[in-house]
Amino acid sequence: MDSASIIQALEQEWEQQTGFPARLRVGEFDEAGLERLLSLLSTIEQEGNVPLSWRMVALLWFIPLFMTWQRERLVEQGEDPYTFEEAFHRVLNKLENILGLP
Repeated sequence: MDSASIIQALEQEWEQQTGFPARLRVGEFDEAGLERLLSLLSTIEQEGNVPLSWRMVALLWFIPLFMTWQRERLVEQGEDPYTFEEAFHRVLNKLENILGLP
């Protein structure tokens, strides 16, 4: 998948009602959406020393931050905190593979 297609797919996850972050925004944890997002993240590969575009980085780095913000509300609405934490760490691990660590 090329960079433009990945960016478009990430934007759809944020903007479309069925996107994983979009579902979190309305207080719903969508397991199928999580798997779709993780699959999309798996398609991102670093090519040598070529940096990722600023737009892709913006779309990526905000996912775990946003998940953290939504956690309390989801748990209050009955979401299992362990399921949510597992999902959070799965996303974070994918992002560490993509973006690296300092």
